[in-house]
This record gives sequence, C-alpha cells and structure tokens, in this order.
Amino acid sequence: MILNKATPQRQAARQGLFNLLVLLALGLILSACNHSRGEPLGIYPQKSLPNGSLIFTNHFGIFRLDSEKPVNEPVTTLYSSTVSSPLFSPTLLPNSSKMVFIWSRKLPEESPDPSVSAYYPTGVYLLDLASDQPPTLLWWAHEGSEKPDDLWPSSSQWSADGKTVVLLIGNSDYRDIYKLSLEDLTLEKVVDCEGYCQFVIPAPISNRLIFTSRDKTESKQEVGTISILEEGGTIKPLIENKGVDYVTKPSWSPNESQIAFTMQVDERGFRTVFLLNTDGTNLLQLTDKGAYHSPVWSPDGKMLAFVEEAQVGERITSRIILMHLQTGKMQTLLVSPTELDDLQWLK
Repeated sequence: MILNKATPQRQAARQGLFNLLVLLALGLILSACNHSRGEPLGIYPQKSLPNGSLIFTNHFGIFRLDSEKPVNEPVTTLYSSTVSSPLFSPTLLPNSSKMVFIWSRKLPEESPDPSVSAYYPTGVYLLDLASDQPPTLLWWAHEGSEKPDDLWPSSSQWSADGKTVVLLIGNSDYRDIYKLSLEDLTLEKVVDCEGYCQFVIPAPISNRLIFTSRDKTESKQEVGTISILEEGGTIKPLIENKGVDYVTKPSWSPNESQIAFTMQVDERGFRTVFLLNTDGTNLLQLTDKGAYHSPVWSPDGKMLAFVEEAQVGERITSRIILMHLQTGKMQTLLVSPTELDDLQWLK
C-alpha cells in the first residue's frame, strides 16, 4: 500500500485551498434564500461519489449523497429537525428504508411523562424513509432515571441482523454498551466499560462489536483503548495509548479484516487516520497531522471517506475527503460551511 505522505508545504497549500473553497461556499449561502438549520445549506459535491450512497449529518439534518448525483445539484435531505434540537448518530439499516438516530428534543404534551415536558431529554428514534410518518420514539433518557441528566444515549448503531440497536448509555462520568431489542424494546447491557466508552460499532457480518474507551490510571493519565467484543463475549484489546494519544471512532472494513480510526497524536489536538488489522497487527498511518475524524470504508473496501475540519474565523467548517487506499491519493468530495459527522457508506 502506498501512503500519502504530504510535505508541510503541500499540507499548507491543501489547507489554504480548503479554506478558500469554504469561504466561497459561505458566500453562496449568505446570498441565498433563507434556510432552516436542518437543510443542506448549499452543500454541493465537488466530485461524484464513486459508488453507493454516503450518509452524514450536520447535527440538525441527515443527508445523503448518491453516486449518480450530479455535481451541480445539492445533496439530498433525508430528515430535517424542525426545531433547534440536535440530532446525531444516524444509521441506515443496509438494504432498508429504516434509520435510527439520537435526538435531543423537547417532548410534546402527549409525551410518555408530561410532567417533564419542560426538559430536553435525549431519545433513540426510528424513522422509516419510505413513509411520511414522523420518527418513532424507541427509548428515551427518562426511562429508569430520576432526573433527565442521569442517563442518556450517545450513539445508535444497527446490529448486522437488524434485530437490535446497539447503544451507548450513560452520563458525563461513565458510558456502557447496551442492546435494544426492536421486538419488545427491552434493554440489555452487554459491556460494562469500567470507565467511559466513546464509540461502539457493530461488525457488518458477524455479531462482534468494536468499541473505544477512555479511562484514567492511578497517576491520572488518560488512556485510550480500542477493543473487540467477540461473539463468545470475550473482550480483546487491540491498541492502547496513553497521554494525548486518544483513539476515536473506528470503522470496520467490509470483510472485517481491518479497522480504520483516527488518533490524537499531539497535545494540540491533531488527529491522524490509521489502519489496523483486527488481530491487532500492522498499525499503518495513512495521513499526516490534521483535524480528521469519522473514517468509513467504501462498500468495495478500496477507499476511505473521512471528515477534515478547519477554522474559518469563528466558524468550524468541514470537507469530506476520499482516499484511494491503493495509491494514497486524496480528493475532496464536498465542502460544507458547517460541522459534519457520522458518515456511513452504503452500497
């Protein structure tokens, strides 16, 4: 595999071009008609997606970019929040119109508990894109909790068989991994993280899970870990890093032989994209230092897509990058004047 090892000069030039493109996008937006926060805000692809569909969010809307989408047309809005309430972690069940996501919103008067309608609980929602019905609330933060800030979900992912939703549930001190059955809406804890789990991703074929966690040693040093929960229930740590080397948001390759993830590599917060075999061998750095996150694999396993952030004035802007794994070549797929996250690349 040939890696893209950009020089600092090339990196700076690339960043300058990124900032210029973002400023142009901002100009288009400011001159456009009014948009709600959940609309695509003038996000146009810079090049065609090679194959499949890419799902992503700006936390107030869920969008899809299809491979047949012309570059002069904006991305498709799958769902837009009608209120200023963030939604995140959208996951579309493959070969289906069903999507789950986390939504922080004010409950209506007909909520499960009207006495707490003034709060903004965080819940797990199911949306059928083939229907014109609003999202269905599956589980919400007040269930089993005395106060709205005692317990909340922070990640939602479909299991490979589509029968359960894998969740991270906890608070600011801890998060554990649960499975929510869609048959009877029962909740089962599957991993006690003994600390703070950050991300959990079910495998695309098997019933394995990969998750990241953070904890502190007796010397108060932060430790970041990537682990696999095997089908038999055994937890296998893959990589552990101390100090500033946090590991974030892994993604399975289509055949489950590798994972892609980002890791913080210095105290300034730079994050780099890495590959790692799922047996814990062959750690491979793919990018130079940058503000990268959310890598996902193409359905054929030949490319990665990930987000790069940049500071433009007081605004955080984003672009989605495509990397060809065989050559290391990187291309800008689209540029956004808002923060993007939660990428999912489907066939």
